[in-house]
Amino acid sequence: MKAVKSGDEPQLTLLGAMLLKQGFADLDVKEADRIDTLAYWPAGGSHDDFRPQAISGDDLDALCLEAADGLAMLIRAYLDDGLPYVCWPDAARKPRDDYEYAHLGRIAEWSGDGAGGD
Repeated sequence: MKAVKSGDEPQLTLLGAMLLKQGFADLDVKEADRIDTLAYWPAGGSHDDFRPQAISGDDLDALCLEAADGLAMLIRAYLDDGLPYVCWPDAARKPRDDYEYAHLGRIAEWSGDGAGGD
């Protein structure tokens, strides 16, 4: 779960931040003062695949709130009329281009790498 802790997969940490900030009050969800564990519940093809993958640690509250701060900063940046929308904001963390839907981004076509044709 290194990708969660590095911020590359922020879904769980953003949910944790929502829980810490009482974002589920309308859903009758118990309020939380701290996050003890985050867990992915994979839905695979067999009974053996359905084992939660837990992330534990003392830093989960900070990790969740950091993810929320990062999202807020990104939203504020995108609200700036002069900021162009970029495919990957951090070139050092460029997403894979070999995943199933990469062609939909048409990155090669507009990036000027010559692979996209005219």
